[in-house]
Amino acid sequence: MTKRFAIIIAVLLGIYLIINNFQKDDDTSSSSDTMNSSMSTDDMMNDMQDDMSDDMMDDTETMADVQMSREQETHKLLAELKTIPVSEFAANKMKYERLLEMHPENAMFMRKVDFYSEKLADQHSGY
Repeated sequence: MTKRFAIIIAVLLGIYLIINNFQKDDDTSSSSDTMNSSMSTDDMMNDMQDDMSDDMMDDTETMADVQMSREQETHKLLAELKTIPVSEFAANKMKYERLLEMHPENAMFMRKVDFYSEKLADQHSGY
């Protein structure tokens, strides 16, 4: 999100500089020029910043919602795993695979997926 914010700021700054440059070059603009007559550059920048702030707040809230639901699903899956016997390889593997999708860096979930994959393979081969 920080990189996205920096890009937006750079674009807005570029727009501001271009508009500001045009205003300096055209001090004698006509009153029919709606951009210059209805709104100053500073007003436009303030409006754009307000819009950007609103969008960023929406993005932040959405990201927080996604993070919260991910944490809730993680807790739910872990609670379900406590109720499943170790001998139910397929059910355990499926739940650990979902956890690993949500947390790809988690070494324990990787080990559990590998463990249950091996157990299923052994079961299918008749061991």
